[in-house]
Amino acid sequence: MKWRNSGFTLVELTIVMVVLGILASVAVPSFMRALNASRLSYSVQLAETALGKAFSQARSEAKDFTVQGWEGSRSMMISSGNSQSDPCTSETNGCQFLDRGVKWKENFTVTFSAPYGDIIKQEGNTELTIIGSDKQQKITIHQESGLIETHAPRAITNEPPS
Repeated sequence: MKWRNSGFTLVELTIVMVVLGILASVAVPSFMRALNASRLSYSVQLAETALGKAFSQARSEAKDFTVQGWEGSRSMMISSGNSQSDPCTSETNGCQFLDRGVKWKENFTVTFSAPYGDIIKQEGNTELTIIGSDKQQKITIHQESGLIETHAPRAITNEPPS
């Protein structure tokens, strides 16, 4: 009786598993960095869209519109009424959320006034900061023009920029 030699040996399977483990250990951190950068980028785009929408609505509907965000929260709210003190909890009545793992660095309230969309700064800063897991990105709203400028992502530091 002849013995057929088909399949892989235990040594061959072990070598393949070691090689796959090495590849995974290199690929996973790169994938996580790309995923975090994508989440931050998406959140910045969402914030820009909300600010642009409030500016546009203030002009077209001839009433004031406010965009508000809360420190340490993912939520942001667009409203035509008064601002609120607590972060919103569901995507209703103008409430939107930044992507997972991304949050606001500080509280802010920006109001665009009718009829030209001029900015009335009520609280906080017109330089908003969104924090990701390893980077942060600033959005500047220019008082005079209402222009929304996005800055390049930077590593998170505790020191003020020079």
